[in-house]
Amino acid sequence: MSLRLNEIVDIYEQSRPWYDEKPYPQTTKKVAGLKGCLENVELVLLDSYGVLCRGREVIPQALTAIAELRQKGVAFCVVSNDTMNGWRTVEQKYQKLGFDFSADEIVTSLDVTEKFLEKQQGQTSFAATCYGNNPIAGKFPQIADLNITAGVLPKNAENLMYLVGATWDDDLQKSLIESAQGVQDVYLANPDVGAPSGDVFVKTPGFYAHDFYNKTNHNRPPILLGKPAACMFEHALEFMGYQGKAENVLMVGDTLHTDILGAINMGFQTLLVESGLFIGGEAEHYIQKTGIKPNFMAPTL
Repeated sequence: MSLRLNEIVDIYEQSRPWYDEKPYPQTTKKVAGLKGCLENVELVLLDSYGVLCRGREVIPQALTAIAELRQKGVAFCVVSNDTMNGWRTVEQKYQKLGFDFSADEIVTSLDVTEKFLEKQQGQTSFAATCYGNNPIAGKFPQIADLNITAGVLPKNAENLMYLVGATWDDDLQKSLIESAQGVQDVYLANPDVGAPSGDVFVKTPGFYAHDFYNKTNHNRPPILLGKPAACMFEHALEFMGYQGKAENVLMVGDTLHTDILGAINMGFQTLLVESGLFIGGEAEHYIQKTGIKPNFMAPTL
């Protein structure tokens, strides 16, 4: 079942207490596209879904914008809350869409999640919402796959991780909620509530995490391992070897509560594009409703 835009934004608004927020720009400048906001920019960070593509559908203007970045010699990196692919495997996904990205131009929240889990090995136990092709099974076989347990949290699992939303459903979620009342911490590897796929918005891990909080007495905020968390942006800067000023970084995204909010907290410039979550042209309405203001806004990349 797909989601409506107002549902997605309302769920994001419920999560505002989870985030620290720094002051937003006083005004948002409208531009035609990426090249209208590149002054003094040394590094461009690009969200994936809604900026480069909508599911398997490429956004044509993105191909042109990437070519222009290469021509100008501006460094860029795709920074995606993708928990099904890490930087070593995601390159082929974008090449099929027509992008000429190399593996050293892409980071995902799966990379950040694996980095986190490597530090936790032997210290605590996890169960995670996974997928048929479990993205972490090879490196972390000790983590219980909740898709295999029919959503039931094993008794020895201290922590819950919402990792992948694909194939997770209401029945699995119900079983998890009924069995996870004693869970210590919730980790959210992909905080996105919904993602554009073609003409609809599909549920992603953030949706199910919010549902978990609404239906349980768990009151400790989740630990975020993807945007808007600082760890995601810090990983991207380290990955790219960027040591310049924060204000010379531009984050391009389609979502106010992850891409824009998180980037503003980092001190980056921000560009909101209306080719994903706000493809219906309602961005200005939701900027006013939420108070989350980007520096720039454009129809597409």
